[in-house]
Order: sequence, then structure tokens, then C-alpha cells
Amino acid sequence: MLAAVPSLLLLETEGTFCWWFQIASCFSMFPLLVRDGLRLPYWCCVTIFGVFFAIHKFVFESVKPPTTAASDKGNSWFSVDAVFVLIVGASMVGMIVLHGLEMLVPPPPRYPDLYPVLFALSSTCMFCAAYLFVSIKLWYSSEFKQPTITKGPEISTDRKNK
Repeated sequence: MLAAVPSLLLLETEGTFCWWFQIASCFSMFPLLVRDGLRLPYWCCVTIFGVFFAIHKFVFESVKPPTTAASDKGNSWFSVDAVFVLIVGASMVGMIVLHGLEMLVPPPPRYPDLYPVLFALSSTCMFCAAYLFVSIKLWYSSEFKQPTITKGPEISTDRKNK
């Protein structure tokens, strides 16, 4: 969960990412929390993050004026934000389905650790998606500007002034 704290710095600009990342971070720890007997605190934490996510999505983003994101400039066929919204939706559905399966369907005797492995695998996919999203947003925020080399101060080599 310590890795999820810096993502809160993006709350103002990338609120959907921020709250989704908090939920994904909790989700990734679910097998460990179950082993420690902390299923109820997990659900409380996820519910709180889910409520904040819904408040941010439906209250704050509906008030925000539409802006053109730096990631969408020049890419009429591709939008990083639109792809990320699909990833968030799919991962949320996947989290709900995996929790439902874990509660309702016992793992086969041959694979007793099936659900912890599925939780770890899906969490890894979500964290890779988060890394790619942040990297692409960072890349586009630079707007492909090449660094410019400025000329330093002129150094006089004229020895007549001495």
C-alpha cells in the first residue's frame, strides 16, 4: 500500500487513475489479508475507495470544463484516456468476478492456491497497465519537445584589456 500513496499526488489531474490504483492496490493484497483474517477491513477499505471514486467521477468530473488533453493532440483515432477508461472498466468487472468466484466456487483439490494465483496475475496486469498509462501520459505531457541548448555567456579571450 505504500506504493499507492504517491499516486494520490495525481488526484487533481488524473482522479480516475488515482482511485482505480488505490482499489487495485487493495485488491492485490487480498490473499494476504484473507490469510491474516482481515477480510472485513479489506471490504471496508475497498468500499471507502469505491465511494470516493464514484464521488470523484460523478460529482467533480461532471463540473470540470472539457479540455483537450495533451495525450489526445494529433491523434484523432487514438485516445490514451479512452483506452484507459476501458481498462479501468474491464479490471473493475474482473475484480468483482474474481471475488465472486472466490466466495462461491471452491478451488479444485488439485489446485488449492488457484485464487491467490489469479489475484496475483490479474494484479500484475493492472499494475503493468498503470505503469504504461503513467509512462504514456508523461511522454505526451512533454509534447515531444526537444531540449534546446542555449549558448552560454561569451568569454573574452582578448588580452589587451589587462
